[in-house]
Amino acid sequence: MPPVPAKPSRRLGRQGAIAGVMTTAVLASASTVPSRAAEVQTQWRFGGISPSQSTLRIVTRGGGCSKSIPPLVEETASAVRITARNLNPDVRAPCTADIRFDTVYVQLAAPLSGRRLSGASLERQMPPSPPPRVVGLSPGDAVTVLRAAGASPAIVGRRTAAGLRRVVAQRGARLVVGGNG
Repeated sequence: MPPVPAKPSRRLGRQGAIAGVMTTAVLASASTVPSRAAEVQTQWRFGGISPSQSTLRIVTRGGGCSKSIPPLVEETASAVRITARNLNPDVRAPCTADIRFDTVYVQLAAPLSGRRLSGASLERQMPPSPPPRVVGLSPGDAVTVLRAAGASPAIVGRRTAAGLRRVVAQRGARLVVGGNG
């Protein structure tokens, strides 16, 4: 037996029928409104560097309905600038009020090898962590990153090496610098 279509209740009367049509129209129009997501810059801190110096690990800040998206990377012969971003959807429902720290890996076109690194938030709002690996960073960037991580960096040696001045060895917060040789 086929399903029987529901008959409108006569108790609703004309006002009930109009309200039902209006509700249906509002719901239909709300579902066709496109959602607009906003791309926003977010804080990040340096989390480490691969042995090849071509991949950086950064920690970004997010939370709620936002999602980490790949950062913008600008590279020159002497510097690398990273702009971390989140995508904040235009949602009509409430979002949680949590703070999240996401790990993002940034692939560079060439090894860092002493190029200046910029764009990081060096405030101590991020969670504390052990000193990150800073081999390949310029000495100034390495000291800044280690101080932001709560370490007391010290340059304990120098070596002759080709190219820009950079950290060539590290043990905790103790650094050996080489370059311009």
